[in-house]
This record gives sequence, structure tokens and C-alpha cells, in this order.
Amino acid sequence: MTVNLFFDRSERLFDEDEFASELEQALEVENHYLALDYAIILKAFSQSEKLALRGIEVEALCFDEMGKHDLEIQAYDEALFRFGDSSDPFVHETVTRLLMNKAITLSSSEKVVDALAVYDQVIKRLKAEDSDPARERLARTLYNRAVNLKINGRVESATRELIALIADFEIYKPAFSTVAKSLRALAWIYVEREQYHKALDIYDQYMAYTNKHEGLDLEEVIPMKVNRATVLTHLDRADDALAEYEQILSDSEGAKSFNVARQIAYSLYNKASILVDQQRISEARGALQRLIRDFSDSSDSEASSSAKDGLRLLESINASESSAANKPKS
Repeated sequence: MTVNLFFDRSERLFDEDEFASELEQALEVENHYLALDYAIILKAFSQSEKLALRGIEVEALCFDEMGKHDLEIQAYDEALFRFGDSSDPFVHETVTRLLMNKAITLSSSEKVVDALAVYDQVIKRLKAEDSDPARERLARTLYNRAVNLKINGRVESATRELIALIADFEIYKPAFSTVAKSLRALAWIYVEREQYHKALDIYDQYMAYTNKHEGLDLEEVIPMKVNRATVLTHLDRADDALAEYEQILSDSEGAKSFNVARQIAYSLYNKASILVDQQRISEARGALQRLIRDFSDSSDSEASSSAKDGLRLLESINASESSAANKPKS
């Protein structure tokens, strides 16, 4: 369908409400080329700030779907240029949201420095808004900015900002999932830097925090428990790590998701490795046999890889026992 881009306002041939409706219908059926035509018309001819801005928003969305990210960025810039200083709360909020989208697109395009500059704009605008939704979005924006600081190699700055975010929003329930993500990110920074005592403190803080709030499922909690057990191993607390792995296996009994299955596979292999180090070979063999039985044919590549590692470890155990049995007695 070709949309006529020429209108004579004096003859009132342009019905902006009708075009807005047609635009939304095109989006519903995911006809992004038609939606883009309507968006271009709406942003150019509408007398309403909200409808013109909606046109720009849809234009950016369509360019994103088409993979034309330079044009997507231009649409966000137009939104800021035309409506960035609007006194209408809805328009102000929409422009802020579009700027957040711009930052995410820049980050995805590996333009991290540019993304950080846009996040600063978003943070300034959100702090000026006096609403719970703005505060929740501020938490998410601060988290995204910290992640981009880390990507940019500014790990100390990322660490400081994550610590500040957690302290500022820990008791703010709408930001629960963002605080949880921030704790995970902070713990991982400490793991990467081999600061295992600090990492363990953050994992414990995470467990206490998530236990106080409902909302996280096994997919989010179990990987953190596996990481915690790994940190305990690094701290030479093998028995505590074994207890953690046992709890993980108990908590995840019957779980069917790929991510949880992957963590079960990790746990069985890591548990067996610790048991081998402790010369508890019979128990290690049991964990490895379960790992091989349950995950050798897994469609998840990481779980099946753990099973292959488990098979190699079991073969090594068997070879060692066979060698010991055949060794001549003195």
C-alpha cells in the first residue's frame, strides 16, 4: 500500500486521528513499512505534540526492526530537538523513554562512550520527574550506566555506582529486580578480580535480599547459588561448598528449564570434583554417574559439555583404580 504524502491543510484532507489509528493497526500486524509511512506523515503534519511524538517513536521502532540503527538514532535526536523542553508531563516522559532507548541502541552498537553520555541525559531528566515510575526507571538507568562503565573498562566507577544504587534503592520495592541484578553484577566484578571474600559477602546479601522479597524464580536464584558455591571452593571451604551444592540439587529437583538444568549439571560436576579431592571416590562416582545419565543427551550444549567433562573425570577415576589394582605388591 502506498500512502499519499501530500496534504492540503486548508481542505482538511489530513485527519490526524485517523492516521494515528491506521498507524497502530499497521503495527499490530507488524507491517513496519506501512507503519513507517504513517509515522512519517504523522510527525510531519500533526498539530498535536503527543501524536507527532508518537510518529517519531514509531519511526524509531520501525528503523530498529529493519536494522537501520543510524536512522533510528536520528529519530531519537529529532524527538529531543522538537519536544525535549515540552512542559507536558506525558511528552516529557516519552522523550525520556526514547532517550533511554537511544542509549540502549548505542550500547548494543558498541558505541559505549556515546551511550554513557545519553544515560547522563536520561538520569538528569528522571531526577527532575517527581513520580514512582520515574524513580523505578532511574534505578534501571543507573544500572545500565554501571554496566556500560564496566564494558568501557571503568570497573572502579562501575563498582562505586552499583554500591550506591543498591544502598539508595534496596528498600524501594518497585526497584526490586534492578537491585537484585545490581547485586549479581557487583558480585561478579569481585569474582573476576578474585576478591572472593567481598564476592561472598555480596552473594550472602543477595540471598538475604531475595528471601525478603517474593518475585525471583529458580532461574535467577540457582545460578547465584552455584556462583556462591564456587567462591566457597576458592576460599578453601570445600565442605561448605558441598553443602551448597547439595542444597542446589535439592531446590532444583524436578525443574525443567534449560538454565536450571545447566546449573544442576555444573553442580554435579563441581560436587564430584570436590569429592575426588577429598578421596571420597564412591560418592564422587555417584554424582558423576547421575550427571552422565541425565545430561549426556541434553539439547543444551553447556549441560552436555558438563556431562562430557564428567565422563572424562569418571574414566580418569576408573583408570587410577585399575592402575592401583594392577600395581605389583612389594
